[in-house]
Amino acid sequence: MGVHILSSEGRAKKTDLAPLLEPLKERLTEMSDEDKFKTVISLFGRRGKKAARAIRDNTQIFKVKNKPVYLVRGKQLDYVVIDSGYCSCEDFYLNNVLRGLGVPCYHQLVLLLAQSMGRNIAEISVQEFQFRVSKGSG
Repeated sequence: MGVHILSSEGRAKKTDLAPLLEPLKERLTEMSDEDKFKTVISLFGRRGKKAARAIRDNTQIFKVKNKPVYLVRGKQLDYVVIDSGYCSCEDFYLNNVLRGLGVPCYHQLVLLLAQSMGRNIAEISVQEFQFRVSKGSG
């Protein structure tokens, strides 16, 4: 999918992490939950540890009905995640938009783990999404 974002220099950058995350999601679905955690931690280090901890702590995730748009609850804010192409957090912006590193943030990894584990992701309406974002989300 990929999202085009203007960098600070005004150039569009494609932030598509799907080539990295989609095959990983398929591999993870075949593993035990503990092996999923170990794999994500070994591949993504501290981001993976943070994502595994968030899943263990039952971090809330919401999906906007009929859209590939999610809200992942962070420590203080809800962050907008669009499949594997975008997150509204500062880490994603710094490492993917400005630096072009192509590394997922921990919110994307939380969503990846939750989806691969078949976790219940609550569906919300577009109106509820707009309300949550307007109340200070990421």
